[in-house]
Amino acid sequence: MFDAYGRTVEFSIVLGIAAALREEFGADVDAHPGGPGTEAGQVNRAYQVVARIALKAIDPPRAYLPGLVSWALRQAARRRFIEARLPGAVIEALLDAEPGLGDAWPAYLALAPPSVIRDLLEPEHPDLG
Repeated sequence: MFDAYGRTVEFSIVLGIAAALREEFGADVDAHPGGPGTEAGQVNRAYQVVARIALKAIDPPRAYLPGLVSWALRQAARRRFIEARLPGAVIEALLDAEPGLGDAWPAYLALAPPSVIRDLLEPEHPDLG
């Protein structure tokens, strides 16, 4: 439904901001994605806000914006994992690992340093590193 948005400048901005935040903050980008009773880290939350503002500039129908933001954050994480050459099933398992966290989870995955991703994968793939 949102695939056409993946070719927009605004979506490229969402991807670029994630890369810039990872570069700027490194391993200290965010300690956690949040959870029940705990807000996501400030960088995670700021990234979600910036993604929402950037994608709103596309002027999607108002009812589509929350879904578009969720899609874009998942795509940002997915593309990162594809670049890391993770198998499709592993990518989907990571993306679906914390459904109760809403957009905070894919934002966290898009921002998390490689060491965090390795830690998430280690039980399944101890040879990654």
